[in-house]
Amino acid sequence: MNQQEEDIADLCAELESKLRLRTFPLGLKRVAMLSDVEPTEGWKEMDFVADGCQYVTQARTAGWAFKLTKDNICPCAFAWAMGLVDEPAECKAETMVGTWFKTVDDVLKWRAGTPRVPGRIEALLLAPVSRRMFEPEVILLYGLPEQIILVINAIQWSGYERLEFSSTGESSCVDAPHQCYASGKPSLGIPSYGEHWWGGARGGELAMALPASMMEEVMEGLRALFQTGYHYPIPSTSAECDEVVAMRKMYGPGKLEERRRTGKSFWELSR
Repeated sequence: MNQQEEDIADLCAELESKLRLRTFPLGLKRVAMLSDVEPTEGWKEMDFVADGCQYVTQARTAGWAFKLTKDNICPCAFAWAMGLVDEPAECKAETMVGTWFKTVDDVLKWRAGTPRVPGRIEALLLAPVSRRMFEPEVILLYGLPEQIILVINAIQWSGYERLEFSSTGESSCVDAPHQCYASGKPSLGIPSYGEHWWGGARGGELAMALPASMMEEVMEGLRALFQTGYHYPIPSTSAECDEVVAMRKMYGPGKLEERRRTGKSFWELSR
């Protein structure tokens, strides 16, 4: 375990604590040769060949660690778009016509729009970052919208950039981690019907993938938000409240300084 691994694990633990995430933030690492994986203990073996979204859910809820290879993962979009298995030469579009798409052309456009991670690999390591089993390249976390928006706010705290996300619709398990790998930028995913049905995603969850190299920047922003009183959970002042009073407590003279000094949120302060 090197210093960078320790730092990323500590940063993820702080993020998990501050946002009160219900499941573990995961680390992903692509490995060109399976023989390069250190023979450490603790890898979980499933008793069936699972889909990628099923492995993700097992890892983030049960805390298991997996070495995914062509031998233990279904040849689903998660696998071939990650480079674990060969991409099927034929799309078999007719099987999706009348289910998710109206025409063969719609299916082919969906397939063409799938984000692909360049290069073939023999293994994908997947485990809670807190287990400190390897140095992650991408951090994948699931949270409620109010938790994920605080992550986005933290990213934009310094060096603001408008973040743009896309959705493949069905097979959305490729939206967050694969797009993050391909672009090198944060990526958001809305779990699809399949990820809810097969993968066990919960109602209301969103997926967010971040380059591991950004974790220090993300936590700097999140700490700054918390210091000025923007905490999780986010309370509701109700649609029937006087907005002027709330805004005065947030932006009135001396209020920002008071929040920074006390660490209290604006609704905890006196008028």
